[in-house]
Amino acid sequence: MFEPPIQDILTARLQPLPALVMAPSLRRDIDELVAIHIPAGVAAVVDDVNTSTAYGDLVFRALKTKFSATHITLSKAVQADEIALAEIETKAKHADLLVAVGSGTINDLVKFAAHKAGKPYIIFPTAASMNGYVSANASIALAGKKESHAASLPIAVMVDMQMLASAPTRLSQAGLGDSLARPTAQADWLLSHYLTGEEYDAAPYDIIKPYEPAVFGQAEGIARGDFVAIESLLKLLLLSGFGMTIAGSSRPASGAEHMIAHMLSDGTYLHGEEIAVTAVEMAALQAKLLAGGKCVAASDAIAAIHIPPQELALIRKRARLPETPEALGWSAEGYAHALANAKFTRDRFTCLNIG
Repeated sequence: MFEPPIQDILTARLQPLPALVMAPSLRRDIDELVAIHIPAGVAAVVDDVNTSTAYGDLVFRALKTKFSATHITLSKAVQADEIALAEIETKAKHADLLVAVGSGTINDLVKFAAHKAGKPYIIFPTAASMNGYVSANASIALAGKKESHAASLPIAVMVDMQMLASAPTRLSQAGLGDSLARPTAQADWLLSHYLTGEEYDAAPYDIIKPYEPAVFGQAEGIARGDFVAIESLLKLLLLSGFGMTIAGSSRPASGAEHMIAHMLSDGTYLHGEEIAVTAVEMAALQAKLLAGGKCVAASDAIAAIHIPPQELALIRKRARLPETPEALGWSAEGYAHALANAKFTRDRFTCLNIG
């Protein structure tokens, strides 16, 4: 799926690697593809009301030909929390394999449930909307507090591009929005490396470097649901997820821009739509700090990877993503509060610790 130099890095840094299958259509091969990994047993297919209609029903019907299969369809308003997790754990108690059909919430729930039970799982992505498909963590709300928890990688990621390209365009736009955090997150990590001595690893960025410019250049295509553009976007998102797994945390893809968004998000907008706003805001702050001489030790390293805020804003505009905090319903007072206090929300040094 990826160019040989990138595949070499993945093979050297991650073992075992999930099997990656991407094809124009998988509809006639679902049962055979899954059987390569688990020849027989009980398979629990997990989706929600939306993804069940989009692809989950098809996956379930296909697996019934080779497996004893159960279908767990969660509610439309499902959250990645203890209630949904308990439902999956109870209904999939006797399953040998979990099969997730969905994106953010479904992916997080199934990967965490599979990790806790010590069972393998396979993911059929339904949108190029986020970078967590192959990250070894899951964002789950336990005891009312949403945090990142250790989880297992899938044994396989199976992508039906026809299905993915038919997903609501807004989801792909959000995937691009989330990708705009790369330069700001990398700058924050470099700041921490130079100013606090935090260990830094360039490998997560080496693997995405050949793909990012093409994806950013296809922003308009992503906004109109272009098949080729969305395929490129998904590859970038998968590599971003692998980068987080290599680093052992979300550090390569999450810095101040994510901390601010997490403080302000109320679920009205998609995560990537929020990041499209905060990433540009943080790029502007980082540029100001560098120009003011506050980060001399890291200035050359950051300059080499920095994308000016005006350029990020243009990519965002071409993708027809929200452009201001107000467009997300965030008040000026609320945004100022988050800007001043987001640095206290987690133990992660960012540009907010300087500004």
